[in-house]
Amino acid sequence: MPSPLIARLEKHKRALIGLSIAAPLGVAYLTVWPKELQLHCPVRMATGYLCPGCGATRACEALIQGDFASAWALSPLFLMGPLIFVAAWWVHRQNKAWLKRVFYIALGLGVAWFTLWRNGFI
Repeated sequence: MPSPLIARLEKHKRALIGLSIAAPLGVAYLTVWPKELQLHCPVRMATGYLCPGCGATRACEALIQGDFASAWALSPLFLMGPLIFVAAWWVHRQNKAWLKRVFYIALGLGVAWFTLWRNGFI
């Protein structure tokens, strides 16, 4: 019988393979790919306003270079992503419908407030 760790790795084998391919490609895109060929936010191009994710690519690039302050200035919501993910995971583990509803309403309102704030409406 395989160890519990091996069993869990087997269960998530496709995700681990995808991550092992995507991570180096993402780092290469951020560090090697010419800046003028990188993708731009379609929401910003269409409306002129920053979407909640605007700056995440540049923030990730700043993190790779070790510049946390610039990454925070570019996209604080991106840097809070792991914390939000852990909170969502915890909420789902509680298996309480009201808690899930409150969490996702609060998350939606928080992202909406952040978007309005960063575009100067608040």
